Amino acid sequence: MTRVYRSLVTNVCKEMSCYSDFPFREDYPNFMSHEKFWDYLREFAEHFGLLRYIRFKTTVLSVTKRPDFSETGQWDVVTETEGKRDRAVFDAVMVCTGQFLSPHLPLESFPGE
Repeated sequence: MTRVYRSLVTNVCKEMSCYSDFPFREDYPNFMSHEKFWDYLREFAEHFGLLRYIRFKTTVLSVTKRPDFSETGQWDVVTETEGKRDRAVFDAVMVCTGQFLSPHLPLESFPGE
């Protein structure tokens, strides 16, 4: 979970915050704590069998086009979890960094002004 403060409450009602094919349970409050929303996301992932595709506490070390990318469109992805490196091939890659990412701006190699 991202950094949030303890008393955080959503500012959008549950009817507007849920996935269309997985509404919040009736016992969920209309505006909920971050913990309750996290519970909802976990329930969603469990319901649709998504947890097997998610790797928590994993760092992506590199994402590169495969040598045959022009034919396959595939990517090589190297990750590390608890000191163990893993390499996998994917048809697609999504970069979802969140709003608190510290940007990497290699200004020393930028030729413009």
